[in-house]
Formats: sequence, structure tokens, C-alpha cells
Amino acid sequence: MDQEQIRTVLAVERYGSFTLAADMLHVTQSTVTARIRHLERELGVAIWERTTRRLVLTSEGKKLMALFERVDNLFERMRGVADSSGFARHVVFGSVHSQWSSGILPLLRAWAEQQPSVTWRLITGHSRELIEWVRDGSLDAAITYFPAHEHGLLSELLAEQPLRLLGASILGLPDGSPLTTDQVKQHRLAYVEWGAPFTEWYRQEFDGWIPAIQVDQAPLLVQLLTNGGYLGFMPAALARTALNQGVLSEVPYLSETPLPARSVHLISSERALARPMVRDLWSHVLERGSSAFL
Repeated sequence: MDQEQIRTVLAVERYGSFTLAADMLHVTQSTVTARIRHLERELGVAIWERTTRRLVLTSEGKKLMALFERVDNLFERMRGVADSSGFARHVVFGSVHSQWSSGILPLLRAWAEQQPSVTWRLITGHSRELIEWVRDGSLDAAITYFPAHEHGLLSELLAEQPLRLLGASILGLPDGSPLTTDQVKQHRLAYVEWGAPFTEWYRQEFDGWIPAIQVDQAPLLVQLLTNGGYLGFMPAALARTALNQGVLSEVPYLSETPLPARSVHLISSERALARPMVRDLWSHVLERGSSAFL
């Protein structure tokens, strides 16, 4: 396989069709089809299930797509090493989805203004994926929800984001009177799996009660809450804008055990930090991270 095939696969998945991928790659649709067919034949698996309406990743395709992203990024890093001047000014940074707009993007923007010649690649992933990509050199640094303990990796705690029960200000809940667990169950609860220790806390607090809806991203949870009708537990830092605008408000909650916090960590590797550019960015995020993520 080669990078053209990998980029073609990524383009098809990103744009949802062979035709759009061909337009974006400036090649014919037959070229896209041929690249995909050759790659699937080489791997011995089908990447998508073809339907009349849309492309759906197979179980093997889902696993491969994450690897294709990493391989494409590694191709870029290898080119950067070959062009040492370009490599020195290029930074690849990753983050869990929910922390981009609430915390890390303003920090990266402030640092980039002082480094006008730097070029970027920003990647989103889950914490375990991001740590793995830092370890194999695909990422220079990343924001994750738990630390890395492997040899050669460095972790710094940036913030402990307290979890709160939030709801739309228009819900008209009793002022000043905290809700009990039983009262929360009477409302529609939108649930995000925030991971340990929240998962254990929720199971103990709600005794296996199933919430009305489960979502996997903080922005989607904020949208559900602001539209009204739902309550949800989340770090207040991720809903800072809606809280400041008065669209959302904290709902007093009487829990049997204290609500946990969500830890936010900065991860990098000794290899990446050997580059002055990455080391300077690391210091910048550490100096300003505690205030940016709370």
C-alpha cells in the first residue's frame, strides 16, 4: 500500500462518497475506485459495506480507519524529517474532542501568534489512542483524560474539572432547593460516559438506573441541555460559554457521595521534547493550562 491509497480511503470516509472524494483529491472517480479496490484486495478485507444510500464501515474497516490516520500522519512526519527545517517548524497536537474549544485551542492560538512560521496538524481521538500516538511519534503532544505511565512518556496534570449537574435556565426548577437522586430520575437525564471515577460514582448513586438518552460528546450534551427538557452531569468548564450567557445554570444536587472531578493531562514524549519548538509549546501550555481548563 502507499500514501495515495491511504489518503483516498480517508477522503472517502470523510466525505461519504467516492464522487466527492475524487473531487477533493482532483482525480477521476475511477481512480478512487481502483485505489480502494487494490487496497482491499491487498488487505483481504472489505473496508465498507456498499448500500444504495451510504457507505458503512465494516468492523474491520473501523479498526483500519484509525490505523490509516496514524500511517498518513507518520508519512508526513517522515517527510518532515527529510526536510529538517520544515520538521523543526511543524507541530502535531492531539486532544480529546471535548477539550478543544473549551481549553486547548485558545492556548495554541496564543502560542502560534508568537511563532508565525509554525505549521500545525490537529488530531482528535480518545485518550488511549492519543497516548499511543504520542508513544509511536505520530503526535508531539496531546491533551488526555488520564496520565501515561509508559517509559519515555511524560505527563502533567493540568486541571481537575469538577462535575456538576446542569440544566437549561428555562426549566423552572425550585430555586435553592437541591434535587435528590429520586427527583433527578423524574426528569430526563442526558448521560455522557465521563469514565472513572464518574462511572463508579454514577452506578453507586443511581443504582443502575438507565438515563433517558446517552451521548458521546460534550458539545452534543450542551446542545441537548440548552434546548431544554434535559438535565446532565458534566464538567462546568465544558459549558462555560452557555453558563456565562445564562442559557445553562447549575442545578443544586444533594448527592450521597461527592461528585468526582475529571482530570485533564498534558502528554508528550522525551523524543518530542528534545525539539526546542515542542519544548517551548509544552512550557506554554503548562504555565497557562490550570486557568484555561477550569
